[in-house]
Amino acid sequence: HDTLTGLPNRAGLQKQLVAELQLARDNKSKGAILFIDLDDLKTINDTMGHSAGDEVIITTSRHIVAIMGKKAFVARIGGDEFVVILPGCDDKAMISDLADIAIQALSQEYLIAGKHLHMSASIGIALYPKDSSTIEDALKNADNAMYAAKRAGRNCWRFYEPSLQEEAFEKIVLTNSLRRALVQNEFSLYFQPVASTHGSRIVGFEALLRWKSPEHGNVPPDRFIPFAEQSGLILPIGNWVLQESCRFARQIADLGFSHLHISVNISPRQLAADDFVATVRASIARAGIDARQLDLEVTESTLISSMEESVDKLIKLRNLGVNVALDDFGTGYSSLTYLRRLPVNTLKIDKSFIDTILDDATQLRFVGFIIAMAHSLDLTVVAEGVENKEQLTCLAQVGCDCIQGYLFSPPVPESEAILKLR
Repeated sequence: HDTLTGLPNRAGLQKQLVAELQLARDNKSKGAILFIDLDDLKTINDTMGHSAGDEVIITTSRHIVAIMGKKAFVARIGGDEFVVILPGCDDKAMISDLADIAIQALSQEYLIAGKHLHMSASIGIALYPKDSSTIEDALKNADNAMYAAKRAGRNCWRFYEPSLQEEAFEKIVLTNSLRRALVQNEFSLYFQPVASTHGSRIVGFEALLRWKSPEHGNVPPDRFIPFAEQSGLILPIGNWVLQESCRFARQIADLGFSHLHISVNISPRQLAADDFVATVRASIARAGIDARQLDLEVTESTLISSMEESVDKLIKLRNLGVNVALDDFGTGYSSLTYLRRLPVNTLKIDKSFIDTILDDATQLRFVGFIIAMAHSLDLTVVAEGVENKEQLTCLAQVGCDCIQGYLFSPPVPESEAILKLR
């Protein structure tokens, strides 16, 4: 048994699975295995200590036992990972309903050490003996399904599908290649201009990471960034992006453009790192730039798991002169709740809002409301994904400050970005 929660541990789970799968081979049983993993518990451990993480794990274990019922076998197999065996239940509709209930119950605010911390979980589901006949396959398939839920945005569940095996193999291969990519100089930065809505002056650039692998070719960020996050490689990669962006800021300052800012996307694991503020300071100092040239772009999901700790770090950086932008605004479920508390200078409206403003008058009014609200908080507003002049006209009419998108320029290599300035 696990000493923290009192639940069966990995050894106890294996013993139960041996018995259950033997019954399945004898056509005397069938069922489902649920692999449950908490989202972002590492952030809690890193920022508040392992005792706080332990409190979350204990509370979570009680929720899972209560939800799954008396017939379920619930085990904690390590860290923030739980496995549930549901003997006799392979009805996908019933299991889906139960998974929905579990997701809702585990997605909540936990009161830990006097602070309210929002947590959620991802669940992978494999059926037996349909999906697996061995312990190894059963756990591997449920685990692969859980990672599919993570890739789908977390706080959700997924059933195992055979195609997930291919995805799991791709993850191993790409992660191994990522480990070599930084050393072998396979990364580069492209820069997408941010322009003023009126007059289309360049006011800054967003730095965007690109990976050209000798083995895999041009690998898009949405394919490799999740693997970098999961493996922890996002920390050295993110630090490289920060240093290179500051170097570019120094380069354009030397050309007379010190008033322009360079935006850098910050990942959850970067922000959670104890030395994050020191790392940003060092990058600014090494490049010899004014801190006001640097924008750090964070998403609401990056902030939400440990709001107070994140806000404290961003306030320290803003006091240095660094600007903070809230990226993909409108895609989070609690943006309005937290907006006033966040030390942000800029709001970036997600492309999904801009796509339909020409065809949907209500959507345009809604974008106008976001802009008016942001201006009431003295924030600058950037509309992302602007692709045509009609969208630009509409955004100008509702008072948007800046635009970013293919209408003005796609992301370009450093040399082309400098040419655009000249």
